[in-house]
Amino acid sequence: MSVKDEFDKLTEHFGDMVDQMLSRNYFRYAAPDAWNPSVNVYELPDAYVVCVDLAGMDREQIDVQVDGRTLHIRGNRPNPVVPDSAETTCVQMMEIDTGRFHRKLLMPEAVDAERVVANYRNGYLWIRLPRDGLRRPQRR
Repeated sequence: MSVKDEFDKLTEHFGDMVDQMLSRNYFRYAAPDAWNPSVNVYELPDAYVVCVDLAGMDREQIDVQVDGRTLHIRGNRPNPVVPDSAETTCVQMMEIDTGRFHRKLLMPEAVDAERVVANYRNGYLWIRLPRDGLRRPQRR
């Protein structure tokens, strides 16, 4: 192999390392203080419904609060553990965010905090936020 081939190979390897460092995957290994779970927000005639992707959590690990128009969702998702394995495991790839999170969502209008209902099913947290004044959603 020539010196030029070795240099080209080294340059390619260095480029791959820089690409990885600048990508989102690199920062996943850096154990950030907090991460943001993905959410969907739906608008119904009488309420907003928020769906939060919180797979791998127990209901008791999730805190939901409403402060005015702001919905606060907090928790601490543990690292996944290989089931039924007493052996030491070596991580080959880690893309699942874990640790503390605090997601804040500002609703378009006031919600009735006394009637908020949250359910956790199949890894999704569903939060129904009744409107404080009934307004019909506008069709787009």
